[in-house]
Amino acid sequence: MKIYVSMLTIYENNLYGVGYFLKRFFIVNKSEIQRRCLIIFCWSDFDIQKFSGLDDSQMSVVRFPKCFKNPIMRIIIEQLVIPLLLKEKGVFYTPNNILPLFKRKKLKYVNTIHDMLPFESSNRFGFARKFYLRYFSSQSIRKSDKVITVSNYSKNKIQDEFNLSDNSVDVICNTIDARPLANIPRDSNQLLIIAGLSKDKRIDMAIEFIYKLINEEPGHANLQLKICGADLGYRASLQNKIESLEMNNNVQLLGYVDLEVKYDLLDSSQYLLMFGKGEGCGIPILEAHYSGLPVIMTNDSAMPEFATTGDYVINPWCYSSFKNVLNSRKDITKTPNNEYASDLHQRKLLKILDSLCR
Repeated sequence: MKIYVSMLTIYENNLYGVGYFLKRFFIVNKSEIQRRCLIIFCWSDFDIQKFSGLDDSQMSVVRFPKCFKNPIMRIIIEQLVIPLLLKEKGVFYTPNNILPLFKRKKLKYVNTIHDMLPFESSNRFGFARKFYLRYFSSQSIRKSDKVITVSNYSKNKIQDEFNLSDNSVDVICNTIDARPLANIPRDSNQLLIIAGLSKDKRIDMAIEFIYKLINEEPGHANLQLKICGADLGYRASLQNKIESLEMNNNVQLLGYVDLEVKYDLLDSSQYLLMFGKGEGCGIPILEAHYSGLPVIMTNDSAMPEFATTGDYVINPWCYSSFKNVLNSRKDITKTPNNEYASDLHQRKLLKILDSLCR
């Protein structure tokens, strides 16, 4: 059986949600993949061996020149070049929402829809990108033999939008790597956000909440908000807000941080803030639970689906609820939750791919 995997939307070795999802798939199923014919499409400067943990004997790799690594050329490659290379029976899988619109009869299609943000009335995408994502996502979902998503919240959104049957969409949750927890004391004044810097993440809401709390209640004067994440076009706006509110001593934009730094922050913070609009299933919430770190999350996304004892769910822009949580802070004795460090979720994906090729 041939499994074709497109990785053209993974541009760099700094990983985000889609990258983590696929990396875990390779790691968990490494021994099983060896008994199949795996063909990967990626960019020439991407270290696929390091990413997947597989060597050249375990996969065939089709590398496209890095000089073509731009949105227009990627669309051309996805829609016109790759279909010409899909010559044998198998399953074509993409860890994102875009499939080739030309479908060969011998192939089954599987794609992954992490969230439905492109279909929200208000989102971070400009007109051209929004049109591209909506059109190609719609066509891909209709041509797909199976749609994978990461939460029941997203599944319901997809089914409602495209009138799909229950068995045409499967939920496979994001997972994380197990790791030793650091023996670092928690800082009762430290709050944490792990997110790409985009408007949809509503980091500005968190900054405004911190500003109000510090100015209303002197007991919170030492509150610190540390924000980890690469710039997705919104850093300058956030920096301007921080400076206009004179919050430079309380709010830090740390940029993209490596795993060790991120883990230390998770193990030392008091709360993780997850305010993103329409989140499919944020990996940071799973990482926080593994660290035993409570999460304050908004209720207009899939995040409440993953809430555990000790977490707080609030309405977006509801400052009073946020203030009540911070005023009731207690010493954290929460037990680490390793449910999503399990391999079961990623093994399910390989079973789905296998079943479509029978």
